[in-house]
Amino acid sequence: MFLRLVIAVGIIGGVGVMTPRAQEPPRQETFRSAVDLVTIQASVKDARGHIVNGLTTTDFEVRDNGQLRPILSLRSDRQSPLSLAILVDMSGSMRVGPKIAMARQAYDSVLSQLHQGQDEVALFTFDSTLHERRDFTRDLATLKGALSEFEAFGTTSLYDATAATARQLAARSGTHKAIIVLTDGIDTSSEMTARDVSGLASAIATLQVPAQR
Repeated sequence: MFLRLVIAVGIIGGVGVMTPRAQEPPRQETFRSAVDLVTIQASVKDARGHIVNGLTTTDFEVRDNGQLRPILSLRSDRQSPLSLAILVDMSGSMRVGPKIAMARQAYDSVLSQLHQGQDEVALFTFDSTLHERRDFTRDLATLKGALSEFEAFGTTSLYDATAATARQLAARSGTHKAIIVLTDGIDTSSEMTARDVSGLASAIATLQVPAQR
């Protein structure tokens, strides 16, 4: 699930300004500042994989080089809207074994954990090119079972498809944005490299889920 806990750890700020003394030649003013604010995002689940709610700062411990740091605040942002792009590998390699069945099961599981009317989701598939199967919608019922309509074929342009999806997702209005990629993880035909894609996706939380280990 997509619970996000934001922990702000420590903040120290200081400003010093040197000003000229009376009847002395003007001296160059110097501005100094220091801020030490760390924000940590975390998803907390129990042994069954269910999101744990109702946590407080006493449930967490943050250490910096072994030194315990105070937690100033903690909040859950999961009530904020999510813009999610689900990107599914439909290249020929996904026909091997149970990969397609596992991808469809994972897709249905993700949909079941989203908030109807609040979260917006789009479905994309890819082989040698990207295919937009379902545009972004908050009517999650229209997305159920959508993967059963497509069959695996062609080469795998994983990096190109991820980059193209990230560009479309970046324009969405959700407080949080994420791409979930369901793939066997083998790129065979992209023009882009993993390094090229990382620059585009750095501002978007990206999760890649292998269809088979």
